[in-house]
Amino acid sequence: MIRTDRTNRVSHHIRKRSEKMRVEQIAPGEFRVIPEPGKVIRIVKFHVDQDDFAIECYDEKTKVSCEANAHNRLCCHINAAIALLLRESEEPVNSKNLEAIENFITAATPGGIETQEARGQQQFVRSATLPIKFNSGTRQELEAMGVKYLERPADPNALFCDVELPDGWKVEPTDHSMWSKLIDDKGRERASIFYKAAFYDRDAFINVTKTED
Repeated sequence: MIRTDRTNRVSHHIRKRSEKMRVEQIAPGEFRVIPEPGKVIRIVKFHVDQDDFAIECYDEKTKVSCEANAHNRLCCHINAAIALLLRESEEPVNSKNLEAIENFITAATPGGIETQEARGQQQFVRSATLPIKFNSGTRQELEAMGVKYLERPADPNALFCDVELPDGWKVEPTDHSMWSKLIDDKGRERASIFYKAAFYDRDAFINVTKTED
């Protein structure tokens, strides 16, 4: 099987060859990929287990994994099945599986992870949230500065909590997609904030900056 976070980039050759293939969905998350005449018919399966996601490709008759798949490489058969999923107007698997597939495509697209992290940073700085986890400093220190923490999310895996910042405070992005700054009304940095938005290793924490008022 191919893991979502350890695969190759899709080559031009793979894309062109997969465009010529016919794909039939034979079960939820399972596809029959028919290549050009004389080539082996493959079965492609998407496997989802909680937050883990992998794709399997094997010979329909012998059940042997295709050579590329055996070396954790993205093959044209898998690319053809993904292309079918993207063309479907209705969800062929379910929303969770499709999210995992989108993440797989992100990993296989040149610059995809970097784009996802940059987009996550922009979404974060526009939100009224701060990380729940502290790497240095405490929530009490920020509360003493006037930051008001609202109800903690029910999701035990949540990374962020809704907050109300004091008037004039804001979160600004830095030139690094994983770091932002909490700035007060006088332009001083009150905290540095780490957020890794990459789907395979999401994490966020805050470092309270020591300043003299």
